[in-house]
Amino acid sequence: MSHPWECDYRAHPNSRRISITYKGNKRFVVTYPRRVSRRHAEAFVQSRMEWMETVVNTPEPTVQSLASHLRNHPLVTIMNGQVPVRWTLLYPEIDFDSLSSIDHFPIFDNGERSLVRQLSALASATLPSQVRVLSSLLPIPAVRSVSIRNQRSRWGSCSSSGNVSLNWRLVLMPPHLQNHIILHELAHLVHMNHSPDFWDLLASWDPQSETNQKSLKRLGKDWIRLAQ
Repeated sequence: MSHPWECDYRAHPNSRRISITYKGNKRFVVTYPRRVSRRHAEAFVQSRMEWMETVVNTPEPTVQSLASHLRNHPLVTIMNGQVPVRWTLLYPEIDFDSLSSIDHFPIFDNGERSLVRQLSALASATLPSQVRVLSSLLPIPAVRSVSIRNQRSRWGSCSSSGNVSLNWRLVLMPPHLQNHIILHELAHLVHMNHSPDFWDLLASWDPQSETNQKSLKRLGKDWIRLAQ
């Protein structure tokens, strides 16, 4: 049975199951483990045709601009606490070495790219420190490095060698969700998968893990779309 959509099939060494991701404009990416045959992946796609048709025919949500988001939610998370955003008439000079003592975060609206640069700088100045604070409290292997990236579909990643990568958009989240994501990535230093042992470990570190995960699914889709 054929279908009118473009499907890009990708065998990936780290895939544990077949997954279908909609990329818009009637295009899907199908990722599957290398041990699975292409024919099996195609059969899986055929079994999901009804769902795919629903996805294609669902109107794309209206994406809020980053500036609008900040005006409606004028808070950023710094050092495990939230501080208000204050708009400035000129590009602000920020002393990132004294962020712990500021009572607001100055920001200048010169377009989406400028806002992303300013918030990415904030993320680079604060998130690595938060990772190291949390990791120091846990019986885990050492974190080798922390990088801040403009990831389009995930909040972070962690390699087996201890390299943690985080999405700059974490600074827009309340502290408990930011910490939940960081703890999620740190748990991968113990379990490089999403096995029951992984989730049990994360829950032992974050007692509200299940609630936070539901909040991310409900709210995170709006954050992840910002400035894309």
